[in-house]
Amino acid sequence: MKRKAILWMLLDLIFLAVFNIVFFVVGGAARPASVWISYCFIHFAYAMAVATPFITKKSRQSVLGVSVYAVSSAYFLIEFIVGLVFILLNQESFKPALVVQLIMAALYLALLIIFLLANEKTNESIEKGEKENGFIKDCASRVKLLMGRLNEKGCDKALENLYDLIHSSPSRSSASVAQLEQQSRELISRLEAAVENNEKENTVTAANRIEQLFKQRNSILKKEN
Repeated sequence: MKRKAILWMLLDLIFLAVFNIVFFVVGGAARPASVWISYCFIHFAYAMAVATPFITKKSRQSVLGVSVYAVSSAYFLIEFIVGLVFILLNQESFKPALVVQLIMAALYLALLIIFLLANEKTNESIEKGEKENGFIKDCASRVKLLMGRLNEKGCDKALENLYDLIHSSPSRSSASVAQLEQQSRELISRLEAAVENNEKENTVTAANRIEQLFKQRNSILKKEN
């Protein structure tokens, strides 16, 4: 375990140690049920505040500018205050303490789930965007590497036009153009082979065919927009 993780763990344990020492030294263990209910809810809230960063470690952790950790921290602070009030009241009836803090916990968990679902959706959108951007970047970079290698005006012009078209193509994608994109990748591989083998005629033919596929792809995406 890394030193930083150990230090954070020790920092988290400080609150538990201080709270429990004060709790048992001041009031002892002979407490009514309302106090123990509050005691448990405070510990639950603190555990969630500590665990939230690990739950949301791979997510963006923010919805509408509010992080999931902020939600858990806010719940802990509110629960700590409310729980402390019930502990100080030391009521014989456990119902008020249970009902109030149970509602608070339910609202918190519902909000936490909403934020986690929103984070998942955000992550999926980001991954989709990165994947879509990857297609254009990959194709453009592969064609760019071929430019100027044959030192022939017709080939250079065809490759330059193809690169400009790919580079200016929309990065978003859809299922309707998936086949065209796959065909484009395959033809770019043929284009690379043609350039490598100094096949000028095949280079121009492949470049023109890829250009047609990209124009068809872009036209479909434009209509869907």
